[in-house]
Amino acid sequence: MRNNLIFNNKNTKTVRPDEMLKTTALIYLTDSLVQEDYESCSEIIDRAKKFGASRTEISRLITGFIKGINNGQKTSNKRTAGGRLRFYGGY
Repeated sequence: MRNNLIFNNKNTKTVRPDEMLKTTALIYLTDSLVQEDYESCSEIIDRAKKFGASRTEISRLITGFIKGINNGQKTSNKRTAGGRLRFYGGY
């Protein structure tokens, strides 16, 4: 059974795989929003819900993204060579 756990060395906590998958799905949702790939957001939201994301978590993520854009945090839909997103202004 312990093979189904993911260990976090910083806090010496164990994290359930579903929690990790939920977090990953929410990260993918954020990435889709940044990339302006709105067509895939619906599918990613469905997956996040299957892994335990609540409506509140998803709503906060989307609301935070919209507020960030409205506050002048413009994003680029191009990735750098290292695969990281480039952010311009607003920080």
